[in-house]
Amino acid sequence: MSVSNVARKYGCNKSSIRAIKIREREIRQAVASSAPIIAKVTSQARDKTLVKTEKALNLWLEDMNHKHVPTNGNMLREKALSLYALFKPPAKEGQPCDEKEFKASQGWLNSFRNRFNLKNVQTTVEAASADEQAAKAYPKQLKKVIQEKGYLPEEVFNADKTGLFWKKKKMPNCTYISKSERQAPGFKAAKDHVTVLFCGNAAGHLIKLGLLHRAANPHTLKGKNKKISCLCSGNQIKRLG
Repeated sequence: MSVSNVARKYGCNKSSIRAIKIREREIRQAVASSAPIIAKVTSQARDKTLVKTEKALNLWLEDMNHKHVPTNGNMLREKALSLYALFKPPAKEGQPCDEKEFKASQGWLNSFRNRFNLKNVQTTVEAASADEQAAKAYPKQLKKVIQEKGYLPEEVFNADKTGLFWKKKKMPNCTYISKSERQAPGFKAAKDHVTVLFCGNAAGHLIKLGLLHRAANPHTLKGKNKKISCLCSGNQIKRLG
């Protein structure tokens, strides 16, 4: 049907029909997505696997922040790829996969940050975990208990642990947190270390140091003299406290 015939049939100007014909593809796409023609952004159904991946990635990021482990863009993209591969349903035999390949691009990362309201902040130094006020008041309280109970100095022991860091790994200078948070305090570098336990009594007698490593027989001490003045032990837990 010609433009003139269409214009007469629907009572429109020829110029309007020509304009509609020029925008035919755009109009059809807008109708198919149930979006208004004047809309600048047309929402489309998102990949269900990707939606599930992003939710899991956000939970993983919250867990990393809770554990004081800083993250960067590369870490998020690598984790996203592994999660997507985990959630992606296997393709049915003889049927092509409708889902597009997920590459965890920089553009996707920017969109992910916006969707989950994330920001990149500078990590701060490690936050002190000890209760300083309680520590200051403790000596007086302990002295009072010793006097009331009549304990001897040889009967009063104190033990405490510390971490001996022997290898420090590089960590990101920034990390991702929610925009509702102001800063990222207390982040700790990924370090290889052993835990050392000190113990002594009020009379000045010291007990052998306790040395805790992930392995009872560390590979680095293979073939070495293990008769050292400390008590060695192994535990799969990387650090205590």
